[in-house]
Amino acid sequence: MTESDSSPSKQSGYGGTPLNSLLRDAVRRTLFRPGEKHKSTPERLVTVARARIGDALCSPGLTPEIKALLQSAEETLRTAEQGLATARLRTVASQALTDLKELDHDASRNYVVENFTEADVAAAEGHDKIVNSPTSKRHSTMDFFKAVASIEALERVGNWDFDAVAFAALEDVRKQPISVLGQYLVSTRCHLADLQDQGVLEDPAKFMSKASDFLTELDSRYLPQATYHGNIHAADVMATIEWFFRLPSFKQCTTHLDHLMSVMAAAIHDVGHPGKNNMFQSKTMSELAVRYNDKSVLENFHVATAFGIMLGNEGMNWFGLLSESARQYLRKGLIGMVLATDMAKHAKHTKELKILVDTKKDVGSPAPEKQAALEQKLFLLDTVLHASDISNPCKPRKIMLEWTQRVLNEFWEQGAEEKRLGLPVSPLCDEESGRVDVPKGQMGFINFVIRPFWEPIAELIPDAKEAIDCLEANKAFWEEKETEKTQFDQIFSA
Repeated sequence: MTESDSSPSKQSGYGGTPLNSLLRDAVRRTLFRPGEKHKSTPERLVTVARARIGDALCSPGLTPEIKALLQSAEETLRTAEQGLATARLRTVASQALTDLKELDHDASRNYVVENFTEADVAAAEGHDKIVNSPTSKRHSTMDFFKAVASIEALERVGNWDFDAVAFAALEDVRKQPISVLGQYLVSTRCHLADLQDQGVLEDPAKFMSKASDFLTELDSRYLPQATYHGNIHAADVMATIEWFFRLPSFKQCTTHLDHLMSVMAAAIHDVGHPGKNNMFQSKTMSELAVRYNDKSVLENFHVATAFGIMLGNEGMNWFGLLSESARQYLRKGLIGMVLATDMAKHAKHTKELKILVDTKKDVGSPAPEKQAALEQKLFLLDTVLHASDISNPCKPRKIMLEWTQRVLNEFWEQGAEEKRLGLPVSPLCDEESGRVDVPKGQMGFINFVIRPFWEPIAELIPDAKEAIDCLEANKAFWEEKETEKTQFDQIFSA
């Protein structure tokens, strides 16, 4: 691509003015800032130290104890290195955006930012302007729910002990938990009238009509063969997201638009899930694995399916009724939130979450720039959706056991299919060994996956301690069952 092909005269259309010298200098400073893009002295020292520990780990004759200590030290240095790199890159990005303010033409400045950085100017400028306001007295009415005898159950949404399985079984819900729950949350909890006042949408009634049809369609797109990843799981995640938005320490750093986006992200996050995980898709080179190049295969499919429904059906396109800036923000947010539910990203997500917690503890840290504030807020929303998606071990025991049984059955159904196809059985998917080791497996999942992720959340959001208390109680339950050598049929026979 030549300079003339990408110049603002063609991209922005302001009178054919060529890329002037000021604009060119800003591009150079943004992309090629000398020195600052390279590692600082402390960062280099940490890298060298980590590399030397790596060399030592390759030495013969290490005792298991020494090797474990070296691996722990290497991991600590890696985390420190990532933290230093994050701080350095944010400084570079912030300075680059500052340089761009020198440009004498808004079109020039926006052209550079949009084409040569990952910054999202519209979202960064607007995401903090859609503020929470006092509870509106003009919320959508409950007319839709007057005929629903399960209104008492709906009013419990947002409580930690909300039981999505029991809710979906109610006669009035008609096996459409996403539709009923989603319409209730969007119409009564997402402050559509306030969003109208703020210019996010023009007609709450029209928006609600299209959103309702969209949510009903989602219910039909979740597949019945997915024992765990069906529409009841989506409803459970929606209810858990609602719990987060009722916590004062979380609510104060989010907006009504974030609330709407998060409810919708929870509703779509597993739509069309076939009951076989990403590893299975890749091993079998399924159509989806080929389409998405083995990268977050199902997560890409889920969010693409949701946008396909809206763009292919005008009567379901609630997204198109939003203002342009809101559409940009939700498009970015919805994609990021759903992709963040990929378990392959869990370890990296956990490390980044711990870095954020440490940053928040540093009371002397300056307030982030708009772009950094946007990224931090979106990361927090990614985090609470992922946390909601894996929250079952943190729920009251009866609910926890229901979901444990469902996920194990889905895993074992995948393992049976892998055996039928002559493929290696994926981890946790072998029913024969899994039935005798349920407590041990659940303890490992809690200790190595759930606790390391949820405990930093409780530091960021102190009101979330209720989840940690339940998690500890469930951990003690599984420890007791492990001591008793209790097997699957004994645990779930009741």
